[in-house]
Amino acid sequence: MNPFREWVNLHSFTARIHGRNIFDERFAAVRILRDAFENAPSKDADLQKCRVDVAAQHMIYDCSQLLPAMREETPSDGERRALKSATFPGDATFSTDRWDL
Repeated sequence: MNPFREWVNLHSFTARIHGRNIFDERFAAVRILRDAFENAPSKDADLQKCRVDVAAQHMIYDCSQLLPAMREETPSDGERRALKSATFPGDATFSTDRWDL
């Protein structure tokens, strides 16, 4: 099996169980979205497609948990530091402002 497809499948599963509020994995989802949309694109086209496909799983299946949390919750200082990136160094690292939602 294609290892990239397996990675997408794994994240589809985790996004679905987080989307159903079975466990809290919102900061992992932010890191996934950051890899796909904020970091420099991979020179490997298959890897870049995988990153976008994985991010899409979280946007589709996890949005029922992510969006309300982004609108209503304030991360700790440590969480904000962990979620910063070169593209988004601001304090609102876990908010709809990050991706203009």
